[in-house]
Amino acid sequence: MSAVFSTTSSSSTTTSRRQRRRRRRRCPTAAAIVVVATASFLPGIYGQGAGATQTLPIDSWATEPEDVAVNLQDMVPLMTSPNKNDYVCDVPAQSGVMSGICIPAHEARVHMSFCKEKITYPVCAPPTQPYWPNWDIRQKDTLIQELFKIVVDERIRRESNLTTETYLPRRYLQNAPCIDALKNVMCWQNFPRCKSGTNASFPLCRVSCVNYYENCLYSSGEAELLCSNQNIESHGLFDAWLDYPIGSAERKIPATDKLLDFPDCTGLASSKAFGVLAGVLLLIRAV
Repeated sequence: MSAVFSTTSSSSTTTSRRQRRRRRRRCPTAAAIVVVATASFLPGIYGQGAGATQTLPIDSWATEPEDVAVNLQDMVPLMTSPNKNDYVCDVPAQSGVMSGICIPAHEARVHMSFCKEKITYPVCAPPTQPYWPNWDIRQKDTLIQELFKIVVDERIRRESNLTTETYLPRRYLQNAPCIDALKNVMCWQNFPRCKSGTNASFPLCRVSCVNYYENCLYSSGEAELLCSNQNIESHGLFDAWLDYPIGSAERKIPATDKLLDFPDCTGLASSKAFGVLAGVLLLIRAV
């Protein structure tokens, strides 16, 4: 009995050892299966799984392909504006809206037809934008011309309409100086003078406003009053907000409605004044 027990025990021990050796030989294969099974749950490597947060190292997110920065090379513009190196300036003048570029007069006039003869200074104008081709110096110049024609035609129509119901003084009808003065202030207001090398652009000259009203048959006193700061604060530049009741929601006079005195402004009173100024400058240079 004892011998049988011993033999059985010895045989059992031997079998147990052999099984352990077999299990040891199979361990590498089993370990590999566990690794692959675990890896299959790692995001971005072999697949996605619920166990990812339990097996993924804390700092391994930086090396995962899905977290690498996206290549944005295809989004880089292939075209750039020819004005990209020009100084920006604000339009309207002193509005703080840097939507224009300051360029020499000769460069701006190449793209103008209506305001061409009025621009004799570095001008703040819309830049050329390849991706927005419908708005540049040429387009703005055309728009000003269209608005000018609408204003003149409507005023002349009303002045030509003889009626006893309303009184409308004749100002534009058969008055070329008035119409030319209107063109001056429209071009100078919409294409303000800028200071090259800075972001500054200058509002319309007060003397240009006075010149417009005087040429349109207002008295000098009326012209001075209409171009005063007090009147502009109440009714806007050129009485643009006169028809809106004071205090109404529609009456919003912009802060850019202002006039400044020469020389920190845009425009001159008249061609005669320009001739006098040019003569003074030539005299100074000669001296």
